[in-house]
Amino acid sequence: MEILLTGFTAFLTQEWIETAFPDDHVLTTHTKGESLLDTRIKTVMLESKQLLDQLTETYQFDRVVYFSEYLLRLRLSQAVKLLQNTNLRVGTIADQVGIPNVSYFSLVFKKQHGVTPNEMRYQMKGEKSTK
Repeated sequence: MEILLTGFTAFLTQEWIETAFPDDHVLTTHTKGESLLDTRIKTVMLESKQLLDQLTETYQFDRVVYFSEYLLRLRLSQAVKLLQNTNLRVGTIADQVGIPNVSYFSLVFKKQHGVTPNEMRYQMKGEKSTK
């Protein structure tokens, strides 16, 4: 697969990209003034959103991945595992997955999964919510 990884990617390493996208060809973007942590990464410099649009129109990418969205999905996936396998409070789980604001965590969790973290926990355990 041809993947364009965009967003704040200057700190990524080639090893991280190979782990996150093991069978894919990945091109990253960075903005002018960002210095790359790993110069082995295939990258293109963008100066504006318009250039990103032009890049995606010019080249055939199977998927465009915004790093912040990728990271959020990864955090929420870990949260689901913690909800299923522990009795930790939702606030503790939010902290452990890197989203210290529990209100924001609950909001993005519900947006992604259609239920609140507590509702998902009850569903996974076959119980009814106390709401």
